[in-house]
Amino acid sequence: MSRTTKLRRGRLRAALLLAATSLASAALLAAPAHAGTPSYQDPGNVTITASPTDGLTNGTTINYTVNTTGGAKLQGPITTHLCKHITPVPTYSATTFGYSGSTANRCIYSAGITSQTGFAGADLEKVTSPFAGTETTSGPQTFVAGTGSITWGNVTGSGPFTAAADSSNPLDLVIQVNLTGGSVPVTYIVLPLSYAGQPGAPTSLLATAGDNSAHVTWSAPANTGNGTINHYHVVATPASGPVVTFDTLNATPVADLTLQNFSVYSIAVQTVISELPGTPSAAATVAGVNPLPPAPTGVSGLGGDGKVTVSWTAPVSTSTPTSYEVTAHDGTSALPDSVQCTGSTTPSYLFQPLANGTPWQFKVRAYYGSGACTNAALFGPFSGSSSGVTPTGFEIDQLIQVSRPTGALVLTQACDATYPRLTPGGTTRNPAFSAGDPYPQDPTTGATPNGDVLYPTPSVVAGTPGALGSCSVNLGAAKLITGPDSSAINPGAGYPSVFEGQFFKADGALHQVTVVNARETNEAFVINGKLAADFVDGTGDTLSGTSLGWQPVVTDKTPDFQTPGMATPYHNDTTKGADVLPANTPAGLGLKVAQPLASATHGLGEAHLDAALHILIPVTTAHGTYTALLQITAI
Repeated sequence: MSRTTKLRRGRLRAALLLAATSLASAALLAAPAHAGTPSYQDPGNVTITASPTDGLTNGTTINYTVNTTGGAKLQGPITTHLCKHITPVPTYSATTFGYSGSTANRCIYSAGITSQTGFAGADLEKVTSPFAGTETTSGPQTFVAGTGSITWGNVTGSGPFTAAADSSNPLDLVIQVNLTGGSVPVTYIVLPLSYAGQPGAPTSLLATAGDNSAHVTWSAPANTGNGTINHYHVVATPASGPVVTFDTLNATPVADLTLQNFSVYSIAVQTVISELPGTPSAAATVAGVNPLPPAPTGVSGLGGDGKVTVSWTAPVSTSTPTSYEVTAHDGTSALPDSVQCTGSTTPSYLFQPLANGTPWQFKVRAYYGSGACTNAALFGPFSGSSSGVTPTGFEIDQLIQVSRPTGALVLTQACDATYPRLTPGGTTRNPAFSAGDPYPQDPTTGATPNGDVLYPTPSVVAGTPGALGSCSVNLGAAKLITGPDSSAINPGAGYPSVFEGQFFKADGALHQVTVVNARETNEAFVINGKLAADFVDGTGDTLSGTSLGWQPVVTDKTPDFQTPGMATPYHNDTTKGADVLPANTPAGLGLKVAQPLASATHGLGEAHLDAALHILIPVTTAHGTYTALLQITAI
């Protein structure tokens, strides 16, 4: 934790060294409170700006600038000494560079050191180049901090003094400044320093187990080791199995761990500061963290004669139950609880025997092991209790049976005079059908939409409405393009002017196709269309299948046109295919290759599909009546 300090003289603050405490058999060193607050031994001739002053490690460069006040100027060198911090801050002397009292010479300079360890490559004393007596600021100055142990010599008969440059033994930078023009010739600035040390362990650790997970929170320690918390190191250790480690991205005191259900974990969290990443705190630990799947929900019962059918909703988890345990409680504790193992993954169970006339409550928990609910460590949590269910002693059992037919993906097509549903040559609905009854006849069965829509069967006869492949579309005689045509492929824009006199064009509409998807699973499908071969006339002349294009439309789909508010077990997202232009146009592809009429990711139900048809015939094509087979398939 580094900060810039800029304070005026006279704010003398005593150093405070908090007593060390212990947690989990590891010492936690409290941060000295004095760091960064300078004191000035003069009537007011200097100020100092310095950074950093705490969180120091070996080799940290302290940058500082001395500024004069009250008309004083810098005269001669500035000398910086590393000194042992003593409370109260002493009075310094230019002759002894100690302080008044019996323990002088506590600062490092060549005559005062009797022993020294560490501090390799670090400055212990620094003398700047002399100032000429005209400068009011020293400009940027540096002092390199070191670590290790220092012993000051016994100069005055009291001592020697030994101090370690670490978080529990704060030091001072004592800066000797020579002045001219001020009230004193020499002044001293005492700049307290603190070194980074092992931070304290996190507090208030709490772990909440979930499904294959644990949400872990804690509070930051009061003791940050004189540094800045960089992150926290989290370790989850199970009784057996792989250990899970996790480092938070920053100092946010929270971690979400991915663990294994039914493994009991001990979770430990350590504080890591930026200044000493290799010296984390002691660990705060919480034990007995047991991730489990969620409990069953929605427990209810239906009473019979001496029995109750209990039902519930299975828990949603990556862990799959192998059985369930059901407990019956009479609600008064007059009768003992009855516990039964279902031996099945079905979320219902016929619980018997039970006393008639007694309101029974039921709770359920899932079992995830082998055997008949025998391993106590492999149960999930209990559900809430059901409401009371009372067996009556009177019961009639009635078996109800119904058969669901085999479902399929079926295409049908309406070929009678009421179709196509599109206006000729366009992509809008035919105005002949009113909004009140847009479907006078259902093309798949002949039933009205307001009645029961029966599933289409193979009994539909070709050549009648609803038969697939029995419809033909006559686009009539093509017309020569002689000007803009707003009803063409791009409504409102028409064909490019360069087409004038170059092509014949014809427009029409596909007879409406209905797709019914009654399969047992909501699978995707694609409805494609392509020409089986090129157009050909009776003399053998051909016209490329790329000359035909279409504009698909999904006119309606279930459940969209069901009664509002009607419940439906599925969602139909049938979507039209892209417009496919004749290959004669820019970016055109034509229907010589398969092109989607419609597709669905979830298509259970029914959808009505239409398409406007457009053909461009080059004027170089031989005259005649051309025919081609358009194949529409469902995959």
